[in-house]
Amino acid sequence: MNDPVLHNLEKQIQKESKLEDSTVKHSLKDLASTEKGVKKADKGLDKAGKTLAKREKEELSAVKALNKATHQHNIAVAKSNDAQKDLKLKQNHDAKLHQELETKKTQVESAINAQKTHNEAREAKIADMHGGGTEGRKPSEDAGFRQSATA
Repeated sequence: MNDPVLHNLEKQIQKESKLEDSTVKHSLKDLASTEKGVKKADKGLDKAGKTLAKREKEELSAVKALNKATHQHNIAVAKSNDAQKDLKLKQNHDAKLHQELETKKTQVESAINAQKTHNEAREAKIADMHGGGTEGRKPSEDAGFRQSATA
């Protein structure tokens, strides 16, 4: 074969080899870049999964806290209602006792007034029975009653 043709053929083969080397090198770089991207995406996926698990745990914790707070609120409301009922009962009882007190005060006052009136009437009767000689003396002395220390 001709030397120039052979030479051109060798050049052509070398050129194809270089081009193929360049293509393979570029493909390897592209593969490495893609692998790096996949690793980064996998890390991001893992991180997102961990973040999701953390947020779900926080949500569960918040739900538990909310349920506990709701339960405590319900207890507080029930206790408040019980306290209101107790207050109302005690107010009613207190009003009833005050009414009884006023009634009894009135009864005692009436009994004392009646006793006073009756005592005066009795003492007057006794004085009349003794002939009216009660000057300077109390009617109770005429009747032979002993004076109490409080009178």
